[in-house]
Amino acid sequence: MKYFTILGFLFVALSSSLSAQTISFEKGSDDIDLGLVSRRSFMSHTFKFKNEGDAPLLITKLESPSEFVLASAPSKPVGPGETATIELMYDATNMGLFNDALTIVSNAKNGRVTLRIKGEVR
Repeated sequence: MKYFTILGFLFVALSSSLSAQTISFEKGSDDIDLGLVSRRSFMSHTFKFKNEGDAPLLITKLESPSEFVLASAPSKPVGPGETATIELMYDATNMGLFNDALTIVSNAKNGRVTLRIKGEVR
């Protein structure tokens, strides 16, 4: 397992230094308003993105300061010109307005991209 982890980090380091991938999201899909959400429900959203570079794009980490945001990303590299998705689920536990963020860390030139999700739990 360690062997694969080290190879993964080397792959990310080499590919980001040899090419200039850019991760781009569909227009308007980086700031999502879920509107009114019923309390104790799960809301989901799919963020579509494209590898605008000339080498494989690897999502290395998803970060969220909120314990209510669950997300999953492709585990395999996304080839040049290919599209993929990041699936997000929001657990509407607390009442009131929410404004959370999901940061995607990758080997792209713009290696940290933040997506916003907001709404109101009633």
